[in-house]
Amino acid sequence: MNLDGFALPVKKLKGTDPVETLDLSGKNLGVASVVVIASLISVNGALTRVDVRHNIIVGDGSGQLAAAVLGNLKIEMFNEIPIKEMRADSFTELDLNRKGVGVAGGMVVAGLIPVMGALTLTNLLGNQLDAKSAKMLAEVAKQKGISLCGIRRDQTTAVFFGKGLQPPDAILLASDLSQAVVTGGLTKLSLAENKLEEEGTKAICEALEQNTTLKELDISGDRYGHSNIGGTAGAKHVAKMLGVNGALTNMRYVSPRTNLSEFRPSHS
Repeated sequence: MNLDGFALPVKKLKGTDPVETLDLSGKNLGVASVVVIASLISVNGALTRVDVRHNIIVGDGSGQLAAAVLGNLKIEMFNEIPIKEMRADSFTELDLNRKGVGVAGGMVVAGLIPVMGALTLTNLLGNQLDAKSAKMLAEVAKQKGISLCGIRRDQTTAVFFGKGLQPPDAILLASDLSQAVVTGGLTKLSLAENKLEEEGTKAICEALEQNTTLKELDISGDRYGHSNIGGTAGAKHVAKMLGVNGALTNMRYVSPRTNLSEFRPSHS
């Protein structure tokens, strides 16, 4: 069966030609293929490892694939996510930073976190999530009181300078910043030279409206004048946050018009 320019191994997906490992990464698979894959692997009793990273898996296809993976208890590893160990509550910390887990992978992790009583910290930054999967993770993280960005509870400084963070990553960071149990010790945060855009800036600023411990924040753009915060649209969220936040004493950003670094003085 060929739906996206790649012939799907239907028998292996169904389990009639049983294999334990199936690598479909980097095959340019789209929604049509993913819907078929989800339907077939949901009843496959042989597969234990599935990799569909680096494809074009977005929208409803991601949700269907995540549901199929979570519903098949035989699957032990999906997109480098150690499902078997997660179900067994074997981790206090889980590093998935830049593993390429994708939108479906993010949804799978969101579905497993609630059963992990020992987990206090994970890192899911840089995984090509979308806003929906990031918000799903943020919701369960807040319920469990865990970090999604690898920030330890006794950490005072966090530097994410030039990490290529996108708006979904900012949603994960906002989850951490909104939880005193996670970032109550954090006083300095650098998010400079990323691509937070307006959506990510809005999420960060909404979290900081309630944060009472962070003192220094750097959200500046790069030396070429590219805005990190989505230009003037993002600046409006920053301005609103500064009108509410009473803890920040020093903030740096790049003005979309003047390309000058500006600092906010201490509250009087």
